[in-house]
Amino acid sequence: MSNKKNRKHKTLFVVLGVLFLSVLVVAGAFGYKLYSDTQQEEALNKEVALLSKLDLTKDNYNRKLKTSGDYGKVEKTIKDYLVDFQKSFKAFEEKAQDEKITSILSYENYKKDGPEFKESIAYLDSTSDELEKLFDELISKCEEKNIMAAIEKEKLDQYYVDLYKKLLVGDMSSDLEDAKKSLEDSKKMMLDLLKIEKEVLVFLKDNKSKWELDEDQIVFSNQKSLEKYNEYLEKLNKLG
Repeated sequence: MSNKKNRKHKTLFVVLGVLFLSVLVVAGAFGYKLYSDTQQEEALNKEVALLSKLDLTKDNYNRKLKTSGDYGKVEKTIKDYLVDFQKSFKAFEEKAQDEKITSILSYENYKKDGPEFKESIAYLDSTSDELEKLFDELISKCEEKNIMAAIEKEKLDQYYVDLYKKLLVGDMSSDLEDAKKSLEDSKKMMLDLLKIEKEVLVFLKDNKSKWELDEDQIVFSNQKSLEKYNEYLEKLNKLG
């Protein structure tokens, strides 16, 4: 009877020992996860801080990931978004800084493409369409709902969605609205400029018998045509 009792006690101690070790393992794993998560979040915060110091016009946002797991997904989504924004910005910048936009009403272009201005008018039409599309892309990328849509596709826990928002949007909601408004104003000004430039060329085309080029300038044969031409130029000056 005594041996049976001892065996029962030993069995009980073994079971309790296994349970105790299991609790220690779980507690250790939980503690490690907390430590690991803290490290990952610190690494992510540090990396985003570095990204914020980069130059949008020339630096590379497509850097090696410093985190993994769900933190890595947040980091990758942030970097993918910035790379995509940079790509749109560079395409816009290249098109908006095309010297042809500002030289299309020059004596040299009048001489080269006038009096029909077929090439110049086609250029203004295509440039207007391209710039409108590029402006709309940038404006869309400044909207918080589209910034958040990028992380929502990842189907992460709300904690990571909030972390993404904190890191990429943060307290910049009003700044994003200001940027969007600035882009919308610039879009209107740029498209108005191209529209007026086209109107000038169409006017010159329709009145080709009333002007000529002489000594590096355009000369009109009547006052009315000159005044109309100057009206267009005045509109352009007001845009500037």
